[in-house]
Amino acid sequence: MNLTKMAKILKTNTKYVSMIITKYRNKGTIQYITDLRLEYIVQLLINEPKYLNYTYKALADEAGFGSTYNFSKAFKYREKLTPIELICILKTSNSNKEPIVYS
Repeated sequence: MNLTKMAKILKTNTKYVSMIITKYRNKGTIQYITDLRLEYIVQLLINEPKYLNYTYKALADEAGFGSTYNFSKAFKYREKLTPIELICILKTSNSNKEPIVYS
């Protein structure tokens, strides 16, 4: 997802979408889209175990990031842990049949 696609879906222009995101989400457009992408990946990792075996590159591609470096950096900044750390936590929880508690 990017700003142009959002504007097209909403049948408006990018300037208006950007203004609405800033006004109602209190963040810049890039940060908002990055957060959406990261939340999407976190939910996939939690809810679909096959994604726990994906590479960084595959996860970055799935989320729409252009590079694994940017994906890892954004993930670490937002989630306070690396993608591999979250994957290890989730794999441990799954193998112990414990409910997944992640915030």
